[in-house]
Amino acid sequence: MQAEDKLDILLVDDKPENLLALEAVLQSPDYRLIKASSGSEALAYLLDHDCAIILLDVQMPEMDGFETASLIKASNRTRDIPIIFLTAISTDESFVHQGYMAGAVDYLLKPLNPEILKAKVAVFAALHRSKQQIQRQAELLRLKDREELGRRVADLELLALRREQVIQQKYRELVEGIDHAVIWAAAPGLLTFTFVSPSAARILGYPLQDWLKEPNFWTKHLHPDDKERVLAKLAVAPPPPVTAPSVGSTRTRSWPCPRCGAPMRIVERLTARQLFLQASPTSSGREKGRRGPRRSGRPPPWRRTGLRPGPVGAARRPAWRGRAR
Repeated sequence: MQAEDKLDILLVDDKPENLLALEAVLQSPDYRLIKASSGSEALAYLLDHDCAIILLDVQMPEMDGFETASLIKASNRTRDIPIIFLTAISTDESFVHQGYMAGAVDYLLKPLNPEILKAKVAVFAALHRSKQQIQRQAELLRLKDREELGRRVADLELLALRREQVIQQKYRELVEGIDHAVIWAAAPGLLTFTFVSPSAARILGYPLQDWLKEPNFWTKHLHPDDKERVLAKLAVAPPPPVTAPSVGSTRTRSWPCPRCGAPMRIVERLTARQLFLQASPTSSGREKGRRGPRRSGRPPPWRRTGLRPGPVGAARRPAWRGRAR
């Protein structure tokens, strides 16, 4: 078996003789055995490496097996590694329960039965290989889907390019069939021609290569009476782009004074409600804060009651005229 196909098994025990015994039992061409003499050494190894199984002793100085297992399970990268606890002292059921609560998948008591240990390790090794195979198959499926997606995108781009070529060919045939006019296209900022119909050479008498090669061909052939005026209009800067108002921007409103006619101006800061009402096509004057026309078909109250509104403090009087009954 190749070196990259071997499974790494981490052996953690503070006694060298126990590590040698585990190494002798699990020696196999399918495994690569890594030994650690403490929980801290095991955690330092797992920072940069991965392994298939961890055989962890419970009774160790400084950091016991339960604490080491809790730290291993707390990491997202190592929480799925199966841990088998090994102990010769902590044989009580409470310790066994604590081991399973710490994340162990099995709890073996010393002295160990070599055949049982090899069988349990073989089962978890087979599960790890199956997991690796599933991950490789998922990666192959992702690569295949990515290649298929790239192939579809390339086909769509090729189809769009062919459609564009067909459209351009139809446009060129249409332009070349017009012999009574000149059709041209020019770069807006440079005033240089990018396309000229073949009829230009016959109508105006200038070869097509002169139209496309000379940078100032068009301005050079303008009539002297029109040249200054045309160039002046082309030199005018375009208007600045219109930007949509945003919340917090200002708006200026102006109107003539009703008494003296002097212009009056007010600057207001737009709110979200004003922007919404301004963008709504069905907003009425009443929604915009102004008193709009009445939408009801009923007459106003003073027409229904016969009392016409008068000045403030004045007595209301009937709106009709005629003899009193």
